[in-house]
Amino acid sequence: MDLLLSLLVFVVGAYSLLITIRAMLQVMRVSPTNSVAQAISRATDPTLQSLRRKLGSFQRIDIASVVVCLLLESAITASNLFFYQPDAINSPAGFAMVTLLLGAIGVLSNIGMILIVLLIVRVVFSFIPVQSSSWTSLIIEASNTVLRLFSRFNLQIGPIDLMPGVLLLLLYFGLQLLSQFTQGILSSGLLGN
Repeated sequence: MDLLLSLLVFVVGAYSLLITIRAMLQVMRVSPTNSVAQAISRATDPTLQSLRRKLGSFQRIDIASVVVCLLLESAITASNLFFYQPDAINSPAGFAMVTLLLGAIGVLSNIGMILIVLLIVRVVFSFIPVQSSSWTSLIIEASNTVLRLFSRFNLQIGPIDLMPGVLLLLLYFGLQLLSQFTQGILSSGLLGN
């Protein structure tokens, strides 16, 4: 049972991560003609199309992607709590509230991890020559969008731009803060204890 649950949580988590990447690529305005972006869209379209027609979008944010990510992350949290901490669940309302809150934290953690990987790969690309491909153009386009947000802070020393390193540190500490917040929620008795 544990192996089956772990496998199911892994598959659902990977799909949630894929939907998060899709939403982020849309927000970052990565070219929709990029073959990697198209593959991600094709993989996530079956889940999102009918919901997107009902929910639409807000500015550049695909509301359907956000809702599905939140629901998937909440389902992962609920299954983990239900199977690994069943004694902690005394109140259905508390359980639902904690699951949604931890699902939202899971979505934020996914976004943080994607940005960390994106920035690390971008830093590596700045030191080694890479051939142009769909992957490299996707990474460069997306990372340029992130770095442009912070371009007003000039953290350049000679030819070295320190902004990616500063952003990596901020993201790392942000993820640590989310992790501590999650631990605090789980130990606080919000599940109905």
